[in-house]
Formats: sequence, structure tokens, C-alpha cells
Amino acid sequence: ALQFTVTDTGIGIPAFKLSSIFESFLQASEDTSARFGGTGLGLSIARELVQLHGSDIQVESESGKGTVFSFTIEFPPADVAALEQKPAAESLFFAQKLRVLLADDNALNREIATEALLRHFENAEIKEAVNGKEVLDWLKQQSFDLILMDMQMPEMSGLEATRFIRKNLSNEIPIIALTASATPEEIDHALHAGMNRHLGKPFKPAQLARIIESVLNLQEHDSKQATPSEKASQQNIRSRYPDYDLRFLEDFCDGDEVQMQYFLDKFEAQYPIEINRLKEALVRADREAIYRVAHGFRPQLEFVGLHKAVTIMLRIEQGSRQGVSFAELEALSKGMRENLD
Repeated sequence: ALQFTVTDTGIGIPAFKLSSIFESFLQASEDTSARFGGTGLGLSIARELVQLHGSDIQVESESGKGTVFSFTIEFPPADVAALEQKPAAESLFFAQKLRVLLADDNALNREIATEALLRHFENAEIKEAVNGKEVLDWLKQQSFDLILMDMQMPEMSGLEATRFIRKNLSNEIPIIALTASATPEEIDHALHAGMNRHLGKPFKPAQLARIIESVLNLQEHDSKQATPSEKASQQNIRSRYPDYDLRFLEDFCDGDEVQMQYFLDKFEAQYPIEINRLKEALVRADREAIYRVAHGFRPQLEFVGLHKAVTIMLRIEQGSRQGVSFAELEALSKGMRENLD
């Protein structure tokens, strides 16, 4: 059996409310939705999921001090041999010429997306834009088969650019949203703006390939025979990055340690740039700039497996929109820098 416990130090729940918090569309107090958002469905859904596993959620809380949720689920023993078997890499190969417009204001995010494209689309021709205005400029110059559009960009966001394209330029060209947020609200915003699909960052090359295959109705060609990748001759890469969970990056790079090292070097070069952008936004007390930096940098932290930093960055991202004080945002930023340094 495994016991799961979630603890917070938030506002807590009054004792007389504990029996009703699992009811749909109810929250601990009438102003909870206005202050913190939400619909009152989360705990109800969570409890139903736990009950499907033959358990139930227990709750302990005290007003002003926080809440503890816990549950226990019985799981059958794992098949150790099966766990040790690495699944075969998905073989997707498309030889068609593909003209792609890639829009993202973050250089490392563009490079990651480019590598993901070229992994499965050998003849992809990729043009880059750093904001929605550049997207529109490119569309005036030439035709594209597909647009990969980040939703959060300066000057003109991906949503604004998509609305303009659908109203004034084309209803035909597929637009795939690339964003760090995969919430239902974010997906709904993307689709209502006129985007065809949504893909959360960081993503694996095969995930992107499958979506492109779907929106363009492509036919897969015979699998390309991959050549053995060069392996780094130095000590194992994991031993050099003990604080990084490199499983996602290893999968993205098909275990090629040379390419893994390349992206880790790129991340380490990009990291101080992003930290400085965050510092400058905090000095200016610019909540929108803080949000954009945190939103853009978080997928990079996930890409290299810095999970604690991801959690802190998400709190900064959400806090910038929820009215968290600048002193607290600065403290979170400092904590993240200490975690990474």
C-alpha cells in the first residue's frame, strides 16, 4: 500500500465546513473563488478518483494554519523485469517538404522545437519569429504549411496574432499552440482564437510529429534507419549533473549524450539571461513582464529536470497574476537562484 499526503500552510478550513468541502461547486467560504479562483469541483473530482481505487480522502485542518489531505491505495507488486525494459523509440519519418513558421520569443525554446521537428521531418524548412508581429510579416512574404505559435510573446501575443490571421489572412493554415500551460482554460483560449491544436511545453519530438501528422493529414514514409549516435566518452553525464533529473532530456535525445550535453550547455548559458530578465522585471514591479519570464523559463527547467526550480517558478508565474506581493515574489526568486546555484 502507498500513502499519499498533501500538506499546505494556507488559510485552513473551519471544522464545521469539513463535511461539505467535497460537494460539487462548494468552497470553504463564499469569497474563495473571487480571491483564489476555481470552481469548487477539484476536491469532488479528486475524491471520486480515489474512491474508484477503493479508498477515500481524509482531511485534517485548522483555520489559519493549513490543511492536510491524505489517502492510501493498495497496488499490486510491479513486474521488475518489465520495468527494466526500455520501450522502443517511436519510429516516425516524413519525407515531404514542410514549410514551418516557428514563433517563440525564447531562443532556447525555438532551438528545442527545431530539433524536435527535424527528428521526424527531414525536409522541414523552418523560419523563426520572436513575436506575433514578425509572424504577420513572414506571412506577407511567403506561404507556410504550418505555424507553431507560442501563446505568450511580447508586442503581439500568439493569441492576438492568430485572431488577426483568421480574420484577415487565412482560415486554412494550421496553427498549433505551444505553451507552458496546459490548463483547460488555456486550451480553450487557444482553440477559440482559431488555433487548431494545443501542445504543452516541454514536449517530446514524437508528440509534436503526431499532431502535425494529424492536422496536415500526412502519410508516414518507411522508417528512416537511424545511424548509431555518438556517445560522449567522458564520465557518465548523470554523475556530472546529480541535481538534474535527466530522464526527459535523455528520451528527447534518444540517449545521445553528446546532444544531451549540448542542450545542458545551452541551458546553462540561457539561465543567467533569464534570471537577469526576472530581476529587471521585479525591479520595475512589472507583473506582466514577471509572468512572461516565468512562463517562458519554466519549460526549460522542466526540460532539464530541475523539478524544485519548476515548482518555485510556477509559484512566481501564478503569483504575478494573483496579486502576491513583490517582496514575496522576490523571496521566491531568491530561493530559486539559491536552488540552482
